[in-house]
Amino acid sequence: MSEQSATLAIEASGDSPSLALSWSETIFESDMDGQRGKALVPSIDALLEKANCPKGSLGKIIVGVGPGSYTGLRIACSVARTLSWALGIPVDGACSFEAAAMETMPGSTVHILIDAYRKEFYHASYRRTETGTELIQEPRVIQASELEACVPDSAILLSDGTPCKTQAETFPLKSKARHLLQVSSVLPPEPLYLRA
Repeated sequence: MSEQSATLAIEASGDSPSLALSWSETIFESDMDGQRGKALVPSIDALLEKANCPKGSLGKIIVGVGPGSYTGLRIACSVARTLSWALGIPVDGACSFEAAAMETMPGSTVHILIDAYRKEFYHASYRRTETGTELIQEPRVIQASELEACVPDSAILLSDGTPCKTQAETFPLKSKARHLLQVSSVLPPEPLYLRA
């Protein structure tokens, strides 16, 4: 990958899909307003145009692999792998929960909780450091009966609105594509479903 190559990040695991492009020492961003599917490829083209970045200058793709929306993950991973193949560039997966934890202040203990349906929930926790995150609890599926025990009152909770009886400071979960550019762990570019 040359010094002039750009990195494209695609995040569609939640209700607010977004794109980010690291190019020419600047990060360009685009929100897709809840749209996936047909909107993703035109949104990528529009972001490249906005950044004045030729498609041939893309050197790498990072895609958020979840946990999250089954449909969003499938679409994002398919588009990322197709672009990777068409352009002959690498594609990596990154955990969307780890990226979301980057929204919080260094020193925080962050718990992430979203509805996985069937009276189950996706949960993970991280310690936010000065330079990134440290994994405390890897993403997993928990039962509704485990919710309160998983999130201590001293934590920060990022949630999709899942009711949880805790005194933890709660904020809406916003997985932004720009944070995928900072995630250190590398995963296969395929959806992280966590269950069959």
